[in-house]
Amino acid sequence: MTDKQKQIEKIRKLLALAAQSSSDGESSNAFSRVRRYMAAYGLTMEDIYPKSGPSSSNSAEAERYRREAENARQQAEAERKGRDQERRVREEAEKRTLSTRRKKDSAATRNISVARRNRNLRSSSVKRRRPTAVVRLSARYCVDNDIEDFSQLNPLKVQFANNHSVGLNDGEPLQINERLGDKGYSLENGDIITLSKDAVITGLNSGGRELSCYATAKKARSVSNEHYRTYQARAEQLSAPKTPPAPDPVNIFEYSANSRNVRTCLADGTQEYKSDGSVSYKLQTFFFVSPSEVGFGKNTSGITVVKQEGNGMYKLSNDDEVGVDVFGTIQRYWTKKLSFTCFADEQEVGRYLSAHAPQ
Repeated sequence: MTDKQKQIEKIRKLLALAAQSSSDGESSNAFSRVRRYMAAYGLTMEDIYPKSGPSSSNSAEAERYRREAENARQQAEAERKGRDQERRVREEAEKRTLSTRRKKDSAATRNISVARRNRNLRSSSVKRRRPTAVVRLSARYCVDNDIEDFSQLNPLKVQFANNHSVGLNDGEPLQINERLGDKGYSLENGDIITLSKDAVITGLNSGGRELSCYATAKKARSVSNEHYRTYQARAEQLSAPKTPPAPDPVNIFEYSANSRNVRTCLADGTQEYKSDGSVSYKLQTFFFVSPSEVGFGKNTSGITVVKQEGNGMYKLSNDDEVGVDVFGTIQRYWTKKLSFTCFADEQEVGRYLSAHAPQ
């Protein structure tokens, strides 16, 4: 047996496995391997199943293909178990690595906490240096650089009350605890005030918020309103509904598009047998436009296949469904209102209607 014949036998086994499998994943995996082998060896479906191919009436040959499908299924099952075992080993290794990393992070966090506590103890044992005197300033009006709430629009009035205290919104003065470098002062509530070289307030860090300061309340309100409008626009953009991306079309079979297989389909339930022996019924023509599109009637644009549902069933972009056999031939077609039984030509339809005529 030549190498090509061996590959043809292998592909036949996989097609038999896909046709008889009740598992969507197993069937899909078999078809993927078939396409890969056919592309690698330049084979077509005419090579796999010639017109003088196996007859369904030959029980011995049918039994051989059944055995081949069972062997292929067992081989696929063994491969799946091997992959599952590899995945479990990999997951266990990842768990051990994560546990080791967490232990290291916990130890590092403890070391940082101990160092911070020791630093605070050393700082408390040293007499805090009193800040040098600052000049008495006119009031400054400070606004949050990232306003998220309407209540934050009003500027915060800041003014030095004396050489060692600062007043906020005409409230009780806050003591200046220490000087931070050449420009900053720390207040007793934890806030930090920043001055320019001319001792003019340029910024305020209040409870984690960064504020910028201005000479007039009017200027400060103008800036705060602009900040608030920017925040609202950003919030509206984030809350705007997003259109979900369209799913990628599913490639049914590479060779189904090449054949442009045309099917004449009978609308189920429309056949009506009359007393004079005639029959009235409705037909529709379906065909493949491309590997991922199905057309009908005079619609040459085609309807995209968007989802594979297993066992030869495919979901279309217009919510219809199409059933395809292992050779890429349309067997059934479901619309929102009708279902169709499909045939190779109108002669087959006629024979079907005659066989189902009331006796």
